[in-house]
Amino acid sequence: MRALFSILNKNLAGQEAYILLEEVPICEGDNLKEFTEKIIQLINVKTQEKSLSKIKFIVSSIDNPMIYINRFQVKVTQYLKFIEITYWPEEEIRSLNQLLQTQLSVRLDDTFNSKLIVKSKGCPRFIKAFYRNLISISTSESESLEIALRETTHDFYYL
Repeated sequence: MRALFSILNKNLAGQEAYILLEEVPICEGDNLKEFTEKIIQLINVKTQEKSLSKIKFIVSSIDNPMIYINRFQVKVTQYLKFIEITYWPEEEIRSLNQLLQTQLSVRLDDTFNSKLIVKSKGCPRFIKAFYRNLISISTSESESLEIALRETTHDFYYL
């Protein structure tokens, strides 16, 4: 936090600014609770710094961290704006998947496509991350698919 405040004071002291933490990839549970607590600590420290009073924080996430803000911490919400991003409907995830396959010249069979859609749980970032992982792997095609899916699932749901 000290390093962040040093950078903010050096570059933004007295200025109006917005700090955007976009699409925080944290699933519900202990990680989201810990993240929310750290953001609240950051905001509390920031409010004590008069030179940073015009700085606002914006956090976007699929999961809503507001449930972890206690009654006595509600004041922090005047300094922090949460924007909830909803999960995509299955047909939109399928369209994104098809678009990426076309653009990347990747062909997946129907069984694997269905598996990928289910694993994404409506998260477009999961689909995009899968193709990034797939492209970075250089093994046989069917083996690459399973490795990329396993790595993507791990990155999204087990960190």
